[in-house]
Amino acid sequence: MFDFFIIPYINIFGFKLYYYGMVYAVGFLAAYFYFRYQAKSKRLDLTLDQVDTLMIYVIIGGIIGGRLGEFIFFQPSVLIHHPLQVFLIRQGGMSIHGGILGFLGAIWLFRRKHKNISTYEVTDNAVMIAAFTLFFGRIANFVNAELCGRPTSVSWAVNLHNPPLCDGYRHPSQLYEAIKNLFIGSVLMFIESTERKTNRYKAGFKTWVFILLYGILRIITNFWRDDVLWFFGILSTGQVLSLAMVIVASFVLIKYYWLPNKKNKKS
Repeated sequence: MFDFFIIPYINIFGFKLYYYGMVYAVGFLAAYFYFRYQAKSKRLDLTLDQVDTLMIYVIIGGIIGGRLGEFIFFQPSVLIHHPLQVFLIRQGGMSIHGGILGFLGAIWLFRRKHKNISTYEVTDNAVMIAAFTLFFGRIANFVNAELCGRPTSVSWAVNLHNPPLCDGYRHPSQLYEAIKNLFIGSVLMFIESTERKTNRYKAGFKTWVFILLYGILRIITNFWRDDVLWFFGILSTGQVLSLAMVIVASFVLIKYYWLPNKKNKKS
């Protein structure tokens, strides 16, 4: 068992830089430079000016979607009785499910003005950056002593000393989820390298693999997270939303990617 006493921010001349916020900033910067690299390499049908515009859309859409998703899905009573709390970003609270919806909404708005690019061109490039950003994001959650695991007596249990939410020894569920996101990113990198070697790019394939794997593994890892189980006393809100991701992604992958390949083999 391990004890951690970690300050969730860096103090620079009295200004507090929180780790979780820095992860978001670095993630957006990584996406920006990656999109510029892909555009210069002609793997992304965008000009550099369009990349700049796209990132503005994505940042705003992702933050708004993540923030609204947190309150719509996880804290609806707060949204009803204290709606202005949505704007208190420094108090934390972002939903990956809402962030995905906000991101897709931003891409839809972007494509209404810039019709030279497909949605999948953007999302297939974005999901790899997203997976590794979420990896560091969950580590930041661990450092911040939030989204804590269930109480346990296993030998690797951790005490983050943040009562009442994270008191006592618990599963380091944040690290379980970090490993999950690292695995997803590695799978997407493998698909990317395979597509380059075979020169067979399947538009949208990486996007739906990300959604499928994230949904499945989020359902599994959340069993060790100390969330309220309301769906028949078995699943949490995050797991129900992730189950929806799994259902939709499975349908799309089977119908549009896997079944056509089986038909081709038979013929």
